[in-house]
This record gives sequence, structure tokens and C-alpha cells, in this order.
Amino acid sequence: MNRQTGTWADGEAPAKACGAFTEECESFMAIEWHFVSYNLGRFQQVFGKASELEEAALLKVLEYELGAEPEDELGVLARKIAHEGIQYKGMNPRDAEALDQIIGVCLSQEGLWNELELEQEMQEGFPHPIVLEMLRKAQQANLKLEWLPILKGGRRFRSDLGPECRYFMIERVEVPKLAQEARQILALPGPWSSEQVPIQIMDQLIMVCEFIARKQRPMAGVLS
Repeated sequence: MNRQTGTWADGEAPAKACGAFTEECESFMAIEWHFVSYNLGRFQQVFGKASELEEAALLKVLEYELGAEPEDELGVLARKIAHEGIQYKGMNPRDAEALDQIIGVCLSQEGLWNELELEQEMQEGFPHPIVLEMLRKAQQANLKLEWLPILKGGRRFRSDLGPECRYFMIERVEVPKLAQEARQILALPGPWSSEQVPIQIMDQLIMVCEFIARKQRPMAGVLS
């Protein structure tokens, strides 16, 4: 993919869902997961060993997206994680929610693309209501899941499932496991709410995960 234009070379990208959307499917597009892959080494550099330029880039993004100032609550927290790393343990709920905002912005379309070497993996977002439908279908079939529940509300960095944070980050060895669980749900019997839903699951989740896995990169997502 061309990171500047956000376009794919011929044969490079996972196929997009085809066919006309029904009104029901169009309503699914209101809240979506936007998936990226990133460079783990660069992430560890920016959040833990940041240079002056990297710290400045972080503060600039937060100022533009959240109205943060270097000396306000978000700015102070951002400078702390830039030099000490990301650690939720021991944080009060207010600071933890602020950290959720910071990380979500950094991984978003307006985030630290150069500093983290982010790569957009799908121009279309993956509709959140489809995630909920997949989870209901798995529950009805008593199918135990470990990775797909992360897409319900996100999972904090290096934490267990907990409060909704609207982002997630999974390691490269975990990416194909997410795809595998999605395939298991897709194979379950019974109808979907729309004929487009299985297509979207395959094209916008499974194939995206498998594409990232082939690149051997970790995966992240932001819910917006």
C-alpha cells in the first residue's frame, strides 16, 4: 500500500465487500473498527525512549486532536509515557481513561503514522454491530472465544479485558488467532442479519488479519 495516498497496488489489498448495501447494512457503518499494523520497535521507542522530536510529535498530535497543552493533564501524562513507557497498573481511573484517549489518537487516522510506521490495512472500517452479531452467534453455539471479544469494546495495552477503551493492540503471533476465531464463527450454521455480513467478515476482518500476519507485524485497531 502507498502510505501517502492510502491506495493499494493491483492484487495487494484484501478485496472489499461487493454488492449493494441494504439499508440495514448501511446502518452498520455508524461505528467502525479501523485496523492498522505498526512497527513494534518504533512503538517501544516512542513510548519509553522518545527523542525530543518524537515527544514533540506526540504533543502536537494531542494538541491538534484533543486540545492538549504541554503542561495540562494530558500533556504531562503524554510526556511521562514518552520517557517511561505505557503502564496502566496502579493508575487511577481518570488517568487510565486519559491514557486510553492518548493511545487511541496515536493509532488513529490522524496519529503518529511516521513515528510508529503505521500502515492502513483497509480503507473501509469494520462495522462494530457485526462484531456484536458474531459474539451473539458464538454464544448461542457455546463457542469459547479468546480474541474476538477484544473487538467488543477494545483492550488496554498489555492488560486483560476490562473497561471499554475503544482501541486494541495485539502481537503478531496473536493476529492469526483472531482470524481463526472469526472463521469458526463464520462456519456456524444459521442465518445472518444480512447476506452482506459474511462477506464483510471475510473481506474486512479475516483477510485483513491474514494479510497482516503474512507481513509478520502486530495489529492495532481504533473504534470510532
